[in-house]
Amino acid sequence: LKDKQIDAAVKDIWGDVRDTPAAKKQQMAKLKTMLETKTDYKPDLSRGRAIYAQTCQQCHTLFGVGGKVGPDITGSNRNNLDYVLQNVVDPNALIGKDYQATEVRTEDDQLVVGIIEREDAQTLTLKTAGGTQIIAKDEIETRKLSDKSMMPEGLINHLTDDQMRDFVAYVGGASQVPVLATEANAWGLFNGVDLSNWQGDEKHWSVKDGVIVADATKAKKAIALISEYTARDCMLDLKVRGKGIVQVWVRGTFENGGVGVPLVQSHPKQEVGDWQAVSVRVSGKEVHVRRNGEPSAIYKPTKANKRGVIVFMVHPGGSAEIKDIELKLKE
Repeated sequence: LKDKQIDAAVKDIWGDVRDTPAAKKQQMAKLKTMLETKTDYKPDLSRGRAIYAQTCQQCHTLFGVGGKVGPDITGSNRNNLDYVLQNVVDPNALIGKDYQATEVRTEDDQLVVGIIEREDAQTLTLKTAGGTQIIAKDEIETRKLSDKSMMPEGLINHLTDDQMRDFVAYVGGASQVPVLATEANAWGLFNGVDLSNWQGDEKHWSVKDGVIVADATKAKKAIALISEYTARDCMLDLKVRGKGIVQVWVRGTFENGGVGVPLVQSHPKQEVGDWQAVSVRVSGKEVHVRRNGEPSAIYKPTKANKRGVIVFMVHPGGSAEIKDIELKLKE
């Protein structure tokens, strides 16, 4: 505002506010023109979520998913294109007071940048992009407020026009959608610790020692564990044991045209069998299944979704254990 007293008061209340450089204004104008130009392309919200997960999710929460280093953007003005472009192109234009980063240089010459979470006489706790760090104060050489946002510049510069359309459509969307499985995120289908990226009733589904455990012995209807990943052609490898009817559905659920692959087929009162290694390969309109390394079945549905979520299902009276889950993509 070109008035030192007013600028100081604004910074004290709101945080850092600065002009956007001319080059970034030109970039925002170019992107806005591209995004507002009508085309035949229909934005892919699931691919947009995958892009968001790679660029923003580590620090920001959207629809209840993500980090807490930056603000939760679920209730922000994210359906306003100018607002989105301003924040992703020039994150240093406005840095809210509660999100101003502190730069700490330790005695062993390590630089730690984060937002102060706690401070006492002995330690300083910072929220960083990589997690929480606690630093002993007697190990701090220097500390100062950073003049940069925790959000790096250039996060979207590598995106194609259609990828940018996907990203903006997802960020401005009204509700959550499945995330498109890619080579970059396929490892996260099952983390071996909990049921992040899955939706299921906690009464029936849990994780114990790296194994997904399903208990439908008292269920009156089939229980389902639905992934937040939607996949096209892919290979799903896993190991399973159980009793009753246990299935994995690919390219969607029964209701929306997915393909169900039996993993276990026995009477619910039988003993649980040995571990079985199962590979499900989804390619084009066919689903090929191998069991313990040997061909087991080929499914050729008359109507096949191009892609859909992955679902584990156990019918009433049954139970299952599933482990060593690996998703591979054919892109």
